[in-house]
Amino acid sequence: MFTKEALYDYEYLLNKAKKDSPTINIKKLDIKIAKEDTKFQKADFYPRLLFSALSQYSDTFDKNYNSIHVRELTSKLYLLSKSNINHT
Repeated sequence: MFTKEALYDYEYLLNKAKKDSPTINIKKLDIKIAKEDTKFQKADFYPRLLFSALSQYSDTFDKNYNSIHVRELTSKLYLLSKSNINHT
């Protein structure tokens, strides 16, 4: 009288329905997205530290300079360094 039908218990069917339900899976993804969005929104309230630096160097030394032109060379040599730290 028994056929080869599989007999399932209530717990198996319930778990299978939860696992395969598109509605439940969509709701789980909605919750995950909402949690990530909350983290993103909280980031606006954290302090930020921005650091930037600039360094320039220029040497106008020409091949025609020799040791008697040192005074002219130093007037054409410059170095610029700058750094900023901003806290917002």
